[in-house]
Amino acid sequence: MTDTVQWRVIATSVVGRSHIEAQRGCEDAFYPHNASAFNDSTLVIAVADGLGSATFAAQGAQFAVEKAVTLFHAHRHTYGDMIDPRVISEVFASVRQELILMADANHVDVTEYACTLQLVALNASQLVGGHVGDGLILGVRPVSSATDDNVVDILSIMPRTTKLSEYDNATHTIVSPYAIEHLRIIQIDQHDFDMYDGVILMTDGAQMLCYEYRSQTLFQSFFVEMMKWIQNNNSHPVSELNQQLTRFFQSDDVIRQTKDDITFVFARHHE
Repeated sequence: MTDTVQWRVIATSVVGRSHIEAQRGCEDAFYPHNASAFNDSTLVIAVADGLGSATFAAQGAQFAVEKAVTLFHAHRHTYGDMIDPRVISEVFASVRQELILMADANHVDVTEYACTLQLVALNASQLVGGHVGDGLILGVRPVSSATDDNVVDILSIMPRTTKLSEYDNATHTIVSPYAIEHLRIIQIDQHDFDMYDGVILMTDGAQMLCYEYRSQTLFQSFFVEMMKWIQNNNSHPVSELNQQLTRFFQSDDVIRQTKDDITFVFARHHE
């Protein structure tokens, strides 16, 4: 593609309170980390949350996000310049198979690498993605159409019946035999595309801060303040904003509200 879209991507992963107490470390992952990876006209980001019950949750999550992005780039040109949603299904099926092969090679059950998986691809005319498990994928509205009541929209979330609070640990995983059946596909293009100029991906640790499970509503005020902070610091290096975001999620106030690991990725077109 000849057009070049620049991206502003701010992201962090933070160890949750329960993981600190259990001395487990962070078992979330996102990829890529390097800002130079976002110079392509198509932004591709993956986020995963390793299950606390899995022995190799952190390794599974990191493996899944790296494989998802790598496989997407390998498959994306199969269908031409437009991103075909079939690529998403193929990538998720391939990531699952790669995890099974890794587990077999290490002589452990694949459930020991269990994790959720989110993948989003965004370019100048399309937004596509896939999602297995909990966590949130949100569309960010352009400044021209955003209001305090509608800054972001939910693009993908686990159905309410499977998780009502942070203490309900039931979720689908990418290693499940039924993973592809539970894969939620996102496809936004043509006349609907102008609704969004960015995305937010997060694991359920961050979700506890900005989403009410029982009423199924976002705390729009959380995102309004987030957008103001980003806008006010738009001239600062991304590395500095990443550090500030990390400190925010490590603050005592946040730690009191959620016990799980937190991963939060904000990506937007950057003029």
